[in-house]
Amino acid sequence: MNYPDRVLSSRSWRRWAIGLALVPALSVAVWLGGPPLRGWYHLRAAHQAIADLALDRADEHLGRCVAIRPQDSSVHLLLAQTARRRGDLDTADRELGICARLGTDGPARSLEQAMRQAQVGNLREVEERLKRVARTPGPDRLLALEALTQGYMETLRFREAEACADAILTDWPHHFPALLWRGRVREYHDDYAAALADYQRALGLRPESDEARQRVAENLKRLGRLREATAQWELLHERQPHLSIAVLHLARCRHDEHDLDGAAHLLDELLAEQPDDVLALVERAHVALRQDHAGQAETWLRRAVALAPAEREPTATLAICLERLHKIDESEQCTARVHRIEIETTRLAALKRQALRSPRDPSLRHEIGTMLLKRGDTGEGVRWLQSALQIEPNYTPAHRALADFYSRQGRQQ
Repeated sequence: MNYPDRVLSSRSWRRWAIGLALVPALSVAVWLGGPPLRGWYHLRAAHQAIADLALDRADEHLGRCVAIRPQDSSVHLLLAQTARRRGDLDTADRELGICARLGTDGPARSLEQAMRQAQVGNLREVEERLKRVARTPGPDRLLALEALTQGYMETLRFREAEACADAILTDWPHHFPALLWRGRVREYHDDYAAALADYQRALGLRPESDEARQRVAENLKRLGRLREATAQWELLHERQPHLSIAVLHLARCRHDEHDLDGAAHLLDELLAEQPDDVLALVERAHVALRQDHAGQAETWLRRAVALAPAEREPTATLAICLERLHKIDESEQCTARVHRIEIETTRLAALKRQALRSPRDPSLRHEIGTMLLKRGDTGEGVRWLQSALQIEPNYTPAHRALADFYSRQGRQQ
């Protein structure tokens, strides 16, 4: 009898059966091989995951490996390195401490400690060393470029950060974090089309990433592509119904599409959970003004101005609202404050552009930092002042400004 070609012969069936039997057999062999073989398996799997830039998977395998080989300093070092790259600095520091107690891998541990410093912006003592590593082909080149990119971003040295991100993406075009980093730098330069291209590439690599999707949505809206932006915010809102940034932007999209009731409903829910969200308060007031509810808008805007007196939008919108309510004198006072805020904002933007052209000038960074602190933007203000000290550690005006700030906060520098 002639059987069709696709029907397996008895010999093929035997081979298939043997192969199928080997799968559980190999797993059993690894298990029965005892801790050494299991440790080897997890270490090899971790190295493969690191090569694939799947750091969460690598961390899982390394955790199992280190439980089997607790005295192997190379495993602890690799775990520290992987944790740092994932942003888990507490684990990284703990594992580096274990490496030091085990007393081996001195040069490798020293390099990892340098990368740890650089990543959080402490570049002064390690920058030149890591730049040499980044110029040298080898397994540490990518690690050095990553640490430098993040360190430059932390210290607001955006041109250098972009150059390092470019170098990463030239040799590792599927490097997800580098696409996000370069996108952030391009946003800072107001190049939203280029930033969007990076974020879309990142989202294509990891469709499950809410961060990448949020960046895509924000830049679509900046470029006037409202329908596409709305679709992205809706996806984010489905995935995380309580994510405030998604609710806010989805409400703005509803507003832009003239769905005022839909926008108001979303914002009311958000403000019920987060009553001090300045952006939500202002957006809710905008919707109320469009609905001719100026009295309600005034309440939200006064709260927003009290929370963010240096921001233009709350005060400017309050001026419009008060004019509609025929509170002319107070409206004019708000308009005068808006004018002062605009002058300060224009000056701040000019200083930031100048700092980009002269990234090694600490005086520019000091001036920017002090202006931001006066506006109440303490986080960014402190970062600019600290970046001045990264350039010139003994720069007295920055030390004095930070000391004054910390003194007002009731703690020491």
